[in-house]
Amino acid sequence: MKIKLLIFIFLSNIIYSQNNYFELKTFKTSEIPTIETKFKSKKFIQTQKIVYFDEESNVSPPINYVRKATDNFPTATIEYFYSAKDSIVKSVTIDWKLNIDEKLSQQDKVEKYNASFDNLILSMTNILGIPNPNQGNLTEIESPVANDKTINYERKVVWNTNGKTIITTIVWAENHGHQMITTIK
Repeated sequence: MKIKLLIFIFLSNIIYSQNNYFELKTFKTSEIPTIETKFKSKKFIQTQKIVYFDEESNVSPPINYVRKATDNFPTATIEYFYSAKDSIVKSVTIDWKLNIDEKLSQQDKVEKYNASFDNLILSMTNILGIPNPNQGNLTEIESPVANDKTINYERKVVWNTNGKTIITTIVWAENHGHQMITTIK
């Protein structure tokens, strides 16, 4: 009986942790340390001078954490954007870190990026439910870099759940690497 109880507690903690990876309720900045403590995250101060300004919502510079990898999710940088007026978190950006060998051919990198994206989407779907239909297709996009003629690719998946929109996007380019981001608004 004691072993069954320990297994139940252990499994409950794993399920609880997975289900709370994405905070979908409205919360204030004062709750962020409690949220990130569950993941043994490290707070860091942005060293680059980046100007964040959103006239409509008066969003302040983000509060930043690095969240360690879990069984289902890679290491990520978490940015909490909040209203200066009331300290309510307006959006959360999760920048997923992928360990892809840069010495691989472009085709092999694309395959690795796609596999990483698919694994992330599967893990997110297990928590958030089925995403909006017709999502995740590979598309070519224009480079955001002026006069850059290299091929850029994008995949995007969107969920609408609990009054929140969750968007996960991976973008990669031949000469500029990749970025895989989830935004919760």
